[in-house]
Amino acid sequence: MLVFVAAGLSACGGGGGGSDDDGGSGGGSAGGGTGGDSTADPSQVPGLNADGDIVDPGEAATVSYALPDDANIIRVNLTIKAPTSDACQADDPATIEDEEDYRGCTLTDLNGGDDPDNRGDTDGSDAFDPELQITASIPDTEFKFIGEMEVRGASTRQSKQKSYKVEFDNEDDDGFDDDWFGMERFQLNKHPYDLSHIRNKLAFDLFTQVSDFPSLRTQFIHLYVTDEANPAAGEQDFGLFTNVEYMDDDWAENHGQLEESNIFKAEQFEFLSPEETPLIRADADSDEFETLLESKGDNENTDVLIAMLEAINDGEPDFNTDFARYFHPDNFRTWLAINILLSNKDTNSQNFYLYRPADVDGDGVEDFERFYFTPWDYDGAWDFYGQPNEAAENPIRPRWQQGLANWWGMVLVREYIKAGAGNVQALTAKLDALQSAEVTAANVQRLIDGYPIDEIKAVLTTNPDLNNLPLQGSGSAADQIQAEIDRLPATIAAARAEYDATLERPMPVYMAAENQGGNVVLRWDASYDIQSDALRYDVRLSTSPVLATGRSGDACTAADDEPMRLLDGDTYQENGLVGTSTVPSTPLTPGTRYYLQVVVRDAKNYCQSAFDEYYDESTDQVSSGILAFDYQSDGSVSLVID
Repeated sequence: MLVFVAAGLSACGGGGGGSDDDGGSGGGSAGGGTGGDSTADPSQVPGLNADGDIVDPGEAATVSYALPDDANIIRVNLTIKAPTSDACQADDPATIEDEEDYRGCTLTDLNGGDDPDNRGDTDGSDAFDPELQITASIPDTEFKFIGEMEVRGASTRQSKQKSYKVEFDNEDDDGFDDDWFGMERFQLNKHPYDLSHIRNKLAFDLFTQVSDFPSLRTQFIHLYVTDEANPAAGEQDFGLFTNVEYMDDDWAENHGQLEESNIFKAEQFEFLSPEETPLIRADADSDEFETLLESKGDNENTDVLIAMLEAINDGEPDFNTDFARYFHPDNFRTWLAINILLSNKDTNSQNFYLYRPADVDGDGVEDFERFYFTPWDYDGAWDFYGQPNEAAENPIRPRWQQGLANWWGMVLVREYIKAGAGNVQALTAKLDALQSAEVTAANVQRLIDGYPIDEIKAVLTTNPDLNNLPLQGSGSAADQIQAEIDRLPATIAAARAEYDATLERPMPVYMAAENQGGNVVLRWDASYDIQSDALRYDVRLSTSPVLATGRSGDACTAADDEPMRLLDGDTYQENGLVGTSTVPSTPLTPGTRYYLQVVVRDAKNYCQSAFDEYYDESTDQVSSGILAFDYQSDGSVSLVID
């Protein structure tokens, strides 16, 4: 027998309530000042103004906060020192001895070799992080340094072209420089999947103009490498990179912020409660904690962080009060609005920092509990998935990635939206404000016009970059790059139109299936509708994930619009309201794989799919909004997890 149950799943829990006097209709303080127990006077906190806005005083902050001349691409010459040992091994965590020894590592250990199965350092989460000893210089300057070079990044490590961290040795008396314009490392990002190779720098240059949202300094770098272990290769052209400033206590000092602060980089962080993510209680410098957040600041105290997570997850109707206590509402809305307008989808659990000014070492600053969002990684912005090669390979994006639904899995966003219609109105007003000032097509085009585009194209259309460009079709590489660059300013208006068009849709849900008392029970979260429209759930269970046609816009009843991944050949189908329903007692077939789909519809017939997806290895196809499970011969249920 198949029993159908609607139930909230922990991955998309509820809560919220209350309202916000900054765009809402009451509740706690949501303006620029402090709320709750944040008793510090913002104007007394370095880097904040009297309204609590985070500010960057620019070159007035410190002498080191000057900007290198990046009117042109900066050439960096780097020499990899010859190995001094045969050893190239990580520390074995199973032993107490320190067995890490990278003295014998070579460039092949970082990048891989001629063997296609040897792709170098592709896993940033394991213990093996080979580093090479290097010297480097910038021509026509006196700058030179020694240091270490290693691969950096997460999923981009899988690319043949790597990104690198090049850290300078901090010795003042070795005859080499220990910083470059206040930066103690290069973070050289390759952006192998961005045809334009300017998305990241374009975003951070734009952010320098946006208030309450501090940016990072960036430069275009052309890297040349000489490998002493392979002298026959001579000087090798490694192509174009973007150097992005490292955000740590040096960033804080250089940008006029409080150096002794919490600075957390999101690794896999959705603001879930400490009960759902117990590793948040581990030491901030531990591997366990860093699966969620990576501590980059001088202050590793997590007490306020944990208190914040408990408060926003408590399900009480005072969310807006807690929100104003632990966050600066304008900064939060600026962060979310920027990601909406720049269509930077991959920011719902990573690619952002949380910065909190903290009271450390008697600096006179009272305890300040607010966290500020700061940006990280925008090479997936500016309609990244609209690139010709991406659109050809993935013509249908998951429906939940459109509009606010993309961030619905993040507790903070979800509870903010649910805590009052005024909050959505305030977010929309922030989008309007940004589009009337800094985030305009004309301003973006002005920034692009200041870049050495011809030089960029000259580097990209020369190997090694040329052979690895994400090109599509038969047009010349230079023309395709130029066409992609020309397309970027217009992506803002398209992203805003998507936001507006999707506000009427219900929010996505997670699905589940399990055996319970001999029955197969199907579960899904309760959805949410911003307009408080009544919701129903169309449920299908099928033996094959077949593509059908649905509708993308105002309704999901017609069959003449955007393809939506549906199921046919249904074993069971029901249109019903949230509640409990029992399927007619037709037994499932043991040893069969089934595919569950739940489509949420409101009273106006606006629809939404589920977060879940199914990947079919045999066809290399992804079916969005589908949960697959195997019904075993003993009646048990086994979810198919990619």
